[in-house]
Amino acid sequence: MKKGIVWIVVGLAVMIFDRLYPTFIVNLWGLRFDLGILAVLYGVLQIIADRITMSKMTLTDAEVAEYGSTLEKVTPKILEMFNRRYKVKEIADSLQRTDGLPKDVTLRYIIALLRQIQHNEAAEAPPK
Repeated sequence: MKKGIVWIVVGLAVMIFDRLYPTFIVNLWGLRFDLGILAVLYGVLQIIADRITMSKMTLTDAEVAEYGSTLEKVTPKILEMFNRRYKVKEIADSLQRTDGLPKDVTLRYIIALLRQIQHNEAAEAPPK
């Protein structure tokens, strides 16, 4: 998301600069094209891609209903393996073999679990 916002800001700055000093304008096949527009479009696409990715990274209600009890049971195992510096893919492979959890469900659960841990640590941190 931040990358997209940066590209949009850069694109807008280039477009404003081009109004004063036409520098970032390219002639392609007889058409004048402002590179600032390209940067803004790239930023918008980055934000859209980020939102799509974030929406696909959350567990659905059906997955929680189907695998919730198993995920709850293996949470200590996940945290132990993560603290031992196992790769997330290795954790998902291990849980698929031992507990029958699909890799994609395990990966999304680990992401949610780590987000929750970060959120809790941030809430417990003393104010600056």
